[in-house]
Amino acid sequence: MRMNRIILASHGSLSAGMLDTAQMVMGDLPNAYAVSTTRDETENIVQKTSRLLDSFPPRILSTS
Repeated sequence: MRMNRIILASHGSLSAGMLDTAQMVMGDLPNAYAVSTTRDETENIVQKTSRLLDSFPPRILSTS
């Protein structure tokens, strides 16, 4: 069975909050990833997203 892979991208902690909420309702989601841009980031959102996109073709990409 093929699993969908989901990337949630946002400013601040919105994507992490959406992922946390989804996991509260549905349980562990090993194929869902949250990336965000913050003022004190050590790896920018473009690098994080590129790294994820290089590792698999996403089925769903959601941004704020």
